[in-house]
Amino acid sequence: MQNKKKIINTPPYHRLLEYVAPHRNTLTLALISMATVALTVSALPALVLYMFDKIPLNAGPVLTQDFLLIVLALLIARGTASFTSTYAMNTTSNKVCVDLRVAMFNKLQTLPINHYTEMTDNDLEHRFITDVNSGSQTIINALTILVKDTLIITFLLAWMFYLSGEFTLFISTILSVLLLVSQLINGYLDKTNDQMINASNDVREVLFQSISKYQTIRVHGGQSQEEKRFMNKTKQMHKFNLRLINIKTLRIILGQIVAVIILSTIGYFLFQQTHNSKITTGEIASLLTAAVMLFMSLNQLLSANSFLLQGRQSLERIFSFLDTESVKHTGGVSIERPSGKLTFDKVNYSSETTNQPVLDSFSVTIKPKQTVALICASEEEKNALIDLMLGITQPINGRILFDNQDLAKLDLNSLYASIALISHKALLFNDTAATNIAYGAMECTNEAKITSAAFMSNASEFIREMTKGLQTELGSNDVKLTHTQCQHIAIARALLRNPSVLIIDETFTSPTTSNPETKRLQDALKTLIQGRTTLFISQQPPSLVKVDHIVNIMDKKQQAPNQLTKSIQSLLHRTQ
Repeated sequence: MQNKKKIINTPPYHRLLEYVAPHRNTLTLALISMATVALTVSALPALVLYMFDKIPLNAGPVLTQDFLLIVLALLIARGTASFTSTYAMNTTSNKVCVDLRVAMFNKLQTLPINHYTEMTDNDLEHRFITDVNSGSQTIINALTILVKDTLIITFLLAWMFYLSGEFTLFISTILSVLLLVSQLINGYLDKTNDQMINASNDVREVLFQSISKYQTIRVHGGQSQEEKRFMNKTKQMHKFNLRLINIKTLRIILGQIVAVIILSTIGYFLFQQTHNSKITTGEIASLLTAAVMLFMSLNQLLSANSFLLQGRQSLERIFSFLDTESVKHTGGVSIERPSGKLTFDKVNYSSETTNQPVLDSFSVTIKPKQTVALICASEEEKNALIDLMLGITQPINGRILFDNQDLAKLDLNSLYASIALISHKALLFNDTAATNIAYGAMECTNEAKITSAAFMSNASEFIREMTKGLQTELGSNDVKLTHTQCQHIAIARALLRNPSVLIIDETFTSPTTSNPETKRLQDALKTLIQGRTTLFISQQPPSLVKVDHIVNIMDKKQQAPNQLTKSIQSLLHRTQ
């Protein structure tokens, strides 16, 4: 039993209890049902005794019927309890899965931006689906075995003690020795399994490095060195894998030998008891039945260790993700009626992935209701500017001021109520047109305001043609919008928010031809930016609307624009 205690006390299982505790009523029902199953299973040796000693060979139909009715009642009770325990345990497991996934999703919303760029679809699927299912289900399986088989062993020992105290003492001694040996073997198996996992990770690391650093390896002639490294790590993994196989094989052989020795010893012990006329034939049959069932349950109990090992690895990955540090924002200053003034004061920012400078002492002041184009040199620079203005990330040095208030000190809800972002990424969600327009903080607005926003954004023209109008589900039932129609929905969403500051990703528009659709989009944009501070952030100058100023971020980084850049700026101003 010590081995069981050692496993359950590991941190992942302690933390899992936090998610199980809210569903204690369902879990209690499962435990009571499992106790009923254990009691009905343990009643089999008593039935054997009754059959051998209480029912004579020439018993009448009434006695035989009574015996069959008892057996039938036990089978019905066991079946009902088994169904109830399975249903309750799986219900608990599913509820825990939901709680874990919700907690992980909430954590996902608060992570630093570098996590979003590093995560792949496979990572998300593995963490949110595979790990959660594996972790909760294996723990449920292990818990079922631990509770049910522990109770069966307890009930069987009690029955055996009732029939023969000497025999029970003898069996208990054997059980203690088996548990001790099993603890030693499982401890060694756990240690080897951890070594195997570490060796596998080392092989994977060498493999990934050989792919990610192939240029350095080839230029410096490191192929043979990497081959040796990979060979050594592979041999080490093979050694631990072989050790695992040997331990498992040895455990099976030892188990078979021990089983033969135990059965032979039990048979000899019972023969001596019968020879001395201390027990009846029915008691012998009952004790033998109980002993066989006892060791079967013990074997099941020991197999729970493998379930716990599988679940532990999944739970460790889950809680490692939940322990990832979230973005901290301590600002609490609110702005009631912001004018929309923005100031970048010597802002420095470096890439979190490459640690290369993205913004270098960038300074610019954008007055209220101005329309300004910020021309970026790269996609990374553009995303950095947007993330900085949204308070998602913080500059290394310098400040960003919003209405002369340091952005880092502002309450984020107050900031977001004053800003609308129109991006080319994920413009629409799988929901109704009305919900897409009134997304997020505006979800409780009335239909009249949504209709007005759709009209001003020129989105009402194609929305009226949909089967259910504003209540049409977008992204499903073959209702697919064109890129331009998505842009109209995004403009309607921004109009409904009525912000002081607009941040527009210019690639959001990018018209290639002049046609009525482009004209309608242009009119919608003009309506949107009227009377607001508007920032067009792109790698190219704006194409649909005129701007008051063009700021070349590359010039700001270099602190001295070259003649070619000056010529381009002059040309852009003339064309506007």
